[in-house]
Amino acid sequence: MFIVILVTIEELTPETEYTFYLYAYNTEADVKAFSDVAMVNFTTESEIAELKVNGSGYNGWNGGGLSLDVYLAVSELFDNESEWEAAGDLVLELYCSDTEDGEYELAYQENYLYLSWNYSSVINITAFKKDMNFVDGNTYYLKAILKNENGDIIGETAVQAVLFDEPNSDPDAIIPGKPGNVKVEKDGNCVTISWDAADDAVSYTVKVASSSSMSYASEVGKTSTTSMKDCDRGQNVKMYYQVIAVSSTGNKKSSSVVSIWL
Repeated sequence: MFIVILVTIEELTPETEYTFYLYAYNTEADVKAFSDVAMVNFTTESEIAELKVNGSGYNGWNGGGLSLDVYLAVSELFDNESEWEAAGDLVLELYCSDTEDGEYELAYQENYLYLSWNYSSVINITAFKKDMNFVDGNTYYLKAILKNENGDIIGETAVQAVLFDEPNSDPDAIIPGKPGNVKVEKDGNCVTISWDAADDAVSYTVKVASSSSMSYASEVGKTSTTSMKDCDRGQNVKMYYQVIAVSSTGNKKSSSVVSIWL
């Protein structure tokens, strides 16, 4: 026979881990049976869902800016439809920082999102240059936060590193092609990075980082050829590489990011 016992314990301290176990004994208190130990972390914070980013990059509208395309499916954010109805309108906010671990500033707010329980949506939100004073060629860090009508955070994206690469309005500007077929291969304690030549490129810059977002990327070097070596990055680590084509007028175009285990 199984017996289910529900026990409520009050006056616990938030953000504290507690150890629980049960024991049973007879009326003479001389026979005891102990349960397995359960470790429970008591928290008053509600769980925050991870929002998905469908894309990011430069947006030329309204003077230029940096955009995130955020995928939203309310059926994945709430356990059941009755919870969604109680949540009311949603607000999606875009935050921006000069550094990944720096202070994030509210850059844009999309109020009163009316989303269907049955259908997903992709919402484009943009931080504009005129508001954020973006500098051409700099990388900025963006994240989106979803709130309910009470201001409670219910979802958040991972931080996205996005290059503010403003198109050159000069009619004589030469825009290079995108470096294609980027490959990385181990060669002893080095990595050989190779790629196909890009149209109108006179040089290439190779960057390396420890995350696919290319956060805190460092420069491996510059070359006019289509290959480069990078050495002494350690062992049992995954590194990410990106090749940037540069034209004679200084315009740039980045390749896709590739990775390799060392």
